[in-house]
Amino acid sequence: MVEEPVWIDDRLFAIVTRPGAGAPIRRASIVLCNTGLSNRVGPGRLHVGVARYWAGLGFTVVRVDLGGCGDSPDVDGHDGSERHLAAVRRDELREISEWVRARTGFDHVVAGGLCSAAYHAFQAAIEGLEVDDLLVVNPGTFYLEEGARSKDFALASAHFLTLGVANGRKWRLALHDREVRRRGFESVRTLFRNGAASGLRVLAVESVRNTARRAGLPVKSSSVLARDLEAITARGVNVLIVFAADESMARYLRTVGGPACAALAWGDGLDIVDIDGGDHTFSPPGARQRLVEVTTHYLERRYPPAAAPPGVDRQRSDLQH
Repeated sequence: MVEEPVWIDDRLFAIVTRPGAGAPIRRASIVLCNTGLSNRVGPGRLHVGVARYWAGLGFTVVRVDLGGCGDSPDVDGHDGSERHLAAVRRDELREISEWVRARTGFDHVVAGGLCSAAYHAFQAAIEGLEVDDLLVVNPGTFYLEEGARSKDFALASAHFLTLGVANGRKWRLALHDREVRRRGFESVRTLFRNGAASGLRVLAVESVRNTARRAGLPVKSSSVLARDLEAITARGVNVLIVFAADESMARYLRTVGGPACAALAWGDGLDIVDIDGGDHTFSPPGARQRLVEVTTHYLERRYPPAAAPPGVDRQRSDLQH
């Protein structure tokens, strides 16, 4: 494989990893956006490893720093820790996709990544981003409102509250350690300040709705997520969603998305995969290996090797120009 540093539109820094001489060619480019405020390397160098591996399989991979992260300046002047979630990041993703398609000559673009990268890819697709596939890995949220997390943040708070309440080990530690009890009470107060009570009500209502639907009652779905996913896949965009164990957005999708999301997953265009043993960034080696296997199988199935198109010299790259 060959790696090149590039500037996209003179302001977004990226590393392009492409097949070297003798490697197969797959006519698809993969855009991996940075996670949170970290750079294009990815958590635990995840993006470096998969980019080089996928290049060896014939893909061109672009690891990019969105504005305000890594080596890309935030020309729009956003401040604070939430700048990586600003709506302008989705505009940047559209620019990156257009740049990649123009520079590689490949018609197919896959976009996404982990956490905030998954969020931006999903939101950009709702807004009409022209890509062929979305890689949505452990999204920290599906929706935001005016810079503050919306209903899914309340649901995430409720999710973590119920996990804590059901954790027998934490209860045993709290009974014998005053400091553990203090931290536990503070954590509970924080979750309630973040909307856990509202989230619990939503979970209860949606659970009742789902039970009624399974019983055959004519209860209309209230899931914006299901409608958005249906609209995205109806445009021909394929979506792979991967969750680690105990991710709050997995519960959100299955409870609020309900049977509507489940039905989409049974059809064409949406794949939902759960991986046991992983944390939010898939740092355990076994879970990370499984993540690489799942995403690689998906990409290989979608894009088999192809012969080099006429007139393309695989020893030369115009990506820098």
